[in-house]
Amino acid sequence: MSLASPQNPSDVAIPRTVLAEVLSVIQARCPDALLLLDETYRCAVYGDDVLVPSAATMSPNVVVTGSLSKCHGVPGVRIGWAITRNAELREQLVMGKFSTVISNSAVDEMVALRVLRKADEIIAAQRQRLGEGLAHTAAWVERNAALVEWVRPDAGALCCVRLRPDVFDSAAVARVYAGISARNARVGNGCWFGDEPRVFRLGFGLLAPQELDAALDVLTATLHQVGLRAA
Repeated sequence: MSLASPQNPSDVAIPRTVLAEVLSVIQARCPDALLLLDETYRCAVYGDDVLVPSAATMSPNVVVTGSLSKCHGVPGVRIGWAITRNAELREQLVMGKFSTVISNSAVDEMVALRVLRKADEIIAAQRQRLGEGLAHTAAWVERNAALVEWVRPDAGALCCVRLRPDVFDSAAVARVYAGISARNARVGNGCWFGDEPRVFRLGFGLLAPQELDAALDVLTATLHQVGLRAA
């Protein structure tokens, strides 16, 4: 079984109790099966939020993956990892790696090593930036609660926002996307992620606070214009 926590595009994490239930079902139905869990966004928490322990500690049948692309902000290096407490499986993974990719780029590995040595410093700065972005986004959702709703993300630089069905019909949803585009802004259509068009992905981790507020103002203007028309 393969899962992600937090998952893209919502950045909502799977509660540890739910993961425990999943592992219990796996153990009961197929004891030899493994749970592969992508934890790429796990360390991208907000401000002083508590960092959830890796699911690798839960069972030898768990394999977690991560990379430098998200929490560490180094997507160009293209280096990641797989971790498991299962010694036999670890040996198989190492053998598989050497059988398919004899050597990574030496330059990439050098950069990755320098990043990992400064991981605490990098992630601390990310915590601050992401926390500010989330706070601005949460305030925006609250101000526009008559038009949108969301589930607060647990970690990462993204969230999913849903246009309220009682305000936006299908035609109005299409006008929202057209209006946002006309104002030189972009959001991720939920259709890209197997969701309905009424849902869109909103990123808040890249822009500086003033730029993020300006982008959110574009969304506000579009939503109010289309929402009033739909009403």
